[in-house]
Amino acid sequence: MTNGDGQKTTQTIPVLITPDGGSSSTLALKGGGNAMETDRDVGEGIVAWMSANTLADLGALTARWLEGSLTAHSGYKGTLNAETANLLPVLARFNRAGLVTVNSQPGEDVDGCTQRAFVSGFCNEQVAQTVAAACMPTDLICVCYWPEAVSFLNVPVSLDFGKAHTWAGMSMDVEDINHLWADLRSASAVDALVDACQVWVIDPRWGRNHLLWTTIDLALAGPSLTGALPSDY
Repeated sequence: MTNGDGQKTTQTIPVLITPDGGSSSTLALKGGGNAMETDRDVGEGIVAWMSANTLADLGALTARWLEGSLTAHSGYKGTLNAETANLLPVLARFNRAGLVTVNSQPGEDVDGCTQRAFVSGFCNEQVAQTVAAACMPTDLICVCYWPEAVSFLNVPVSLDFGKAHTWAGMSMDVEDINHLWADLRSASAVDALVDACQVWVIDPRWGRNHLLWTTIDLALAGPSLTGALPSDY
């Protein structure tokens, strides 16, 4: 799934990467719902994105888009993959809890095509610390990038008859952010993304689909956690 929400051993490895280490004109879009949208619907959706100013605003709008009450995403011009349907409620909760999701997919093993479950998004340091700490007692891999960090990490997350064809883990730079959220008009909204932490959580076990979503969902619904990442950057 791409929402951008991507496409189609037993110790957590919290990895910290520090700073040194065009939009389509398509108007007929679908959000999380099933109804076809009109040009007017999409226009109103874009207006909502233009009014966003904070990371919380972006999370709330992404949640609405996933649920189908908002007809357009700022930079994702397309329909959600069918495989994403069962993830929509939990992804919406992630976004409202402070993890603004960008890419995700379920774990699957069907007809020679195998996937690792993963999710990525933007958040503040507190949310990044919480997600990393929640993953630590499990075998989930949590990778956190502080603002302006650069990484070209590529972890295979989907196989087509044994050959990798989708990868996860790379950080997004300012150009990527401006492309994905092409309809943002508030400099403060763009700055909120540039200044945010970027988090990837990847399930190393091919085909498993429950652990990642349950672990992050429970963590974001509870008190803040620490202990997995340094806090002095």
